[in-house]
Amino acid sequence: MSIAGVLIMTILFLLLLAVVLARAAASFWLGHRLRLTLLELIGRHPELFQRPEAPDEILARARDVASPHNHVLTGLFLALFGAAGVAGGHFLGISRLASGAHVGGLLCLLLALCWAVGGHIFQSGGGRRA
Repeated sequence: MSIAGVLIMTILFLLLLAVVLARAAASFWLGHRLRLTLLELIGRHPELFQRPEAPDEILARARDVASPHNHVLTGLFLALFGAAGVAGGHFLGISRLASGAHVGGLLCLLLALCWAVGGHIFQSGGGRRA
């Protein structure tokens, strides 16, 4: 792999990192502004808001709602990234970058396997019978 290729990959990684950080900062700022607006609204019109439910009722409803996060799909994506790391390490040849990509890919594959199996167990109810 040439120096230009490494430079392009580094620039793309830094751009991706900047986008992720900007998105996280915007999400944090928006959540903060929303909380402040709600607090101001509660201060001005407390009669609009009802008394909170009992914690037992909230927990009972939360158990009935399925998790929106798909752990099996996350595990499959991790496996894809891990396979790409292993393949990249294999094709780069003998170097620190190649061995790092190879080992990182293997660790990602191991994590993906654990995540996918755990997600499958979690979605199927953990083996408990109701």
